[in-house]
Amino acid sequence: MRASKGRGWLLLVLFLIIGAVLGGVLGEVLAKQAFFADLAPYLTKHYVLLNVPPLTVDLYIAQIVGGLVLQPSLMSILGMLLGIFIYRRF
Repeated sequence: MRASKGRGWLLLVLFLIIGAVLGGVLGEVLAKQAFFADLAPYLTKHYVLLNVPPLTVDLYIAQIVGGLVLQPSLMSILGMLLGIFIYRRF
């Protein structure tokens, strides 16, 4: 693997996020096409990888609630792999 010159991990994270979002959107679009009707359940099924339940912090004047769920679909994962490939070629 080549050493990155000036490319940071933030750019890789950006490529991963863009790839995941575009892959998920493409999966939803393809699922609505009649040609991909048999593959649609596999393209759009979400797999739960991380599930952090909501945490509530009560500060008496404000309440902060936060949680995290990571559940990509197959197309999102393929989009992320494409993002890594493009990052390495970039």
